Amino acid sequence: MLASSYIVRGIERLRRSKRRVQFAFIYGMVLCVGTLDYATGDQLDLSVFYLPMVAVTVWVAGFRASLWVALLSSVLWLLDDFVVPQVPLPGLFKFWQSVMRFIVFASFAGTIGQLRIVLDREKAQARRDALTGLLNVRGFFEAAETELARARRHRRPISIAFIDCDNFKRVNDLLGHATGNELLASIGKSLAGSTRGSDLAARMGGDEFVILFAETCAEHVRAALDKSLAQLAAIMLEHDWPVTFSVGVASFPTAPDTVDELIRAADDLMYEAKRSGKNSIQELDIGAQAADVTPALAC
Repeated sequence: MLASSYIVRGIERLRRSKRRVQFAFIYGMVLCVGTLDYATGDQLDLSVFYLPMVAVTVWVAGFRASLWVALLSSVLWLLDDFVVPQVPLPGLFKFWQSVMRFIVFASFAGTIGQLRIVLDREKAQARRDALTGLLNVRGFFEAAETELARARRHRRPISIAFIDCDNFKRVNDLLGHATGNELLASIGKSLAGSTRGSDLAARMGGDEFVILFAETCAEHVRAALDKSLAQLAAIMLEHDWPVTFSVGVASFPTAPDTVDELIRAADDLMYEAKRSGKNSIQELDIGAQAADVTPALAC
């Protein structure tokens, strides 16, 4: 069990490594198998060890790369048959066997590749909110951890907005939960379309959403946020939904140590916005430690 855990971690580390490192390791291992297969002659058949190399390749580098490994494995096996013939066979028959081996390797790579696609799809879906299509709490925490690490490493600022829907319960009570779900789905679609590619938008549960603005300081976060809020206001007006938004925005010149600290700062500001009368934005530059309350866009 411990060995398999090390193997899985090693494969995942290889998958995240640079392309040249992947190919150097994989081709090196294939050549090692071929060399050992030749050295042992007909006393020990190591040809079965080509299959794990094909599997690792398709897992870390994709199906196309695995075809090259399958071809190399087949050629090495063919050379071994010619150099150390176990059973005297016509050369044409050996070439035919090599083609069949390549087909087996390629088919095996295709099966593993499809398995990886399915697992990646399931993994992605497990990190997405089914109703809005945005990241869920788990997905946001994982992605935010990566962004925080990057911000700390490059000493870049980071900002976050915590958005709460004012009067959402009223929509559910008066118009029904189906309308409430439609409203939340519209918010998710809007945030996905209005945020930048480098930002992370997520539904934290219920009617609460967050946007993480990567490499964005206090001076520029409002410009990025106002676009999203303007679209949300337009959607509420179009559907005559009596919902406004209380928003807490926290900016960090230096990234905090944890995602919890990041969210807590924006969440506290959001509740201050609600206490100030809702439909407002409460901002705080953690570096300057100065708060400012401004009215949100009219809904």
